[in-house]
Amino acid sequence: MKKFIKTIVLLMMTFATVIGCQKDEVDTEDVPSQKIIITSAQNDNNQIRVGASITFSDNSTGVVQRLWSFPENAANLRESGEDLITATFPRVGEYDVVLNQVFRENAFENGVLSGNELETVLTVRVLDSIKTRVRANYINPEDGSLGAALNISDDAENVIEAGRSIRYFLEATGSPQQIAWTAEGGSPDVNNDNVLEFDVAYRLLGSYGINVSASSQRPRDQDIMTFMNLVTVIPSSDPVTLDEVEIRLDGTVALEYSRAINPASIIPSEFSMTLSNDGVAIPVSIADITIDPLQANVMIVSLENDAVYFDDVASISYTAGSLATTDEVSADSFTDIPASSFEGGNLFEEVGLDVGFETSATIWENQPWGSPWEDYTLSVSSAQAHSGNQSVLIEYMASGGMIIANRQSKFNVESGKTYEIGVWVYVEDLGNASGSGIPEVRFYCEQPFTDLGINPAFDAGFPTGEWIFNTVTFTSNVTGEKELLIRGDNQSNAEPLRFFMDDLSLREVTRRP
Repeated sequence: MKKFIKTIVLLMMTFATVIGCQKDEVDTEDVPSQKIIITSAQNDNNQIRVGASITFSDNSTGVVQRLWSFPENAANLRESGEDLITATFPRVGEYDVVLNQVFRENAFENGVLSGNELETVLTVRVLDSIKTRVRANYINPEDGSLGAALNISDDAENVIEAGRSIRYFLEATGSPQQIAWTAEGGSPDVNNDNVLEFDVAYRLLGSYGINVSASSQRPRDQDIMTFMNLVTVIPSSDPVTLDEVEIRLDGTVALEYSRAINPASIIPSEFSMTLSNDGVAIPVSIADITIDPLQANVMIVSLENDAVYFDDVASISYTAGSLATTDEVSADSFTDIPASSFEGGNLFEEVGLDVGFETSATIWENQPWGSPWEDYTLSVSSAQAHSGNQSVLIEYMASGGMIIANRQSKFNVESGKTYEIGVWVYVEDLGNASGSGIPEVRFYCEQPFTDLGINPAFDAGFPTGEWIFNTVTFTSNVTGEKELLIRGDNQSNAEPLRFFMDDLSLREVTRRP
């Protein structure tokens, strides 16, 4: 029996020796030295939350010596020679973790043969936990300046008169990537645009709360602040005002008042509407006026056997009578107030296009059409802005042109629907156009490549020194994802043409049949 056991032990020792010799042979002869370093947070650019850990793995081949080094007080480790380590980072900051390696021979680094002693620096960014604080101030109705601060707490019931506004502020640590506001009873009642300031008008009597969420997906964290009964809206002695007249996609017209309207006070015969299209008057009569079920301060005007389209010119009048707010303030008469806005969001904004050129113009790529379509300059400028702080400054060179495309922010269109592209333009210098052509801006989309139209055309009478809104309307014959191209033509101009462009928009519209 003892002899049998000794035999087994000898066989096992022999097997282990063979395996050990084979591993040594693979490491030293068959596999070239190569640097391969992996971290558990590399998909997040080694960015973690405070108190979290990262695993560092040296998967390199041919290493004969290694040393991980951490800055003092950065983590629970200071140095290690192991190939696999985990470090916890208890403090906010940026820390350089250094790995020094000695290879048995010159090692490959990113496909390039380097030396046999390599140093790698991995920067770890430790973010604070997301923590938020909400502040708020009344907005003075006289001049829009900030008034007194609100008491931010549950059941504070800060008093505000109907029709007035509050500006909310969010202070946040931990670099949240998504910020979402919900303002109960407010207008707007939701804002998901990741803003740190949020203006809310209160038009309906009652007590309302507010909620704000600040979060990040990578590294994941979230903080939610909710305050119940934060504001109480009371009756106001301020005059009730008509703030906006909007044409809606369903052919109705929305009248937005400064505060909630009493439905029982609406008498359609006290209102009238005038309508025209392409200079031709269209006789219409009002069939009904109701309150928008989602917005108590908005009245919906419907026509008898007709509808209002986006290419119509519509205006509305009211003869003072019974109309009053829910806080019993009567509405004043008004005459021929034009419809000046249209339902529907900016489709460019919805796909993330920087419509106001507030960050960069690099997303607009030059297209290789050759001369003269490369004879221009384009840059973000703060010299003029229609909204925000910046616009894009474009200069067509003499007899030059431009063709640029945005390949990143693709937008969707549907076959049979009509859309309007809008752009604000501020011309600084028209140059001296001559000959048969007129300098212009022309819009295209692809795929397939489609000419959408011209606007603006910079003729001799085009205004300079002021912002002008220009539109191009087109009906899509396909459904799908599109990319926007903008072409500038200055071939007929013997001098440069210089202008600013801001606030691009794309909206679905309806046109009169």
